[in-house]
Amino acid sequence: MSFERVRGPHSDRYDCFNIRDFRKNDSIIVSTKGSKRMRGVVTSVDESSNLIHFRSSEGEFITDVNGIVFLDDLRRGWLEGA
Repeated sequence: MSFERVRGPHSDRYDCFNIRDFRKNDSIIVSTKGSKRMRGVVTSVDESSNLIHFRSSEGEFITDVNGIVFLDDLRRGWLEGA
């Protein structure tokens, strides 16, 4: 049996994100210290410094592309399920 890997719409062949993949209001999951994960919604993207500003149910934060483990278009109610 062979299985075909299913890819997300925003990952490249190395399963990496590019800063240009991110847009305002995208739904994300960020890996935080201590192996915790946090849901967020992108509020702005700074392409010159590769930083992503986002809000979560816990407040406003900034991360880089390496901290993102999930990216998708806007999902209604994304933060309420966190």
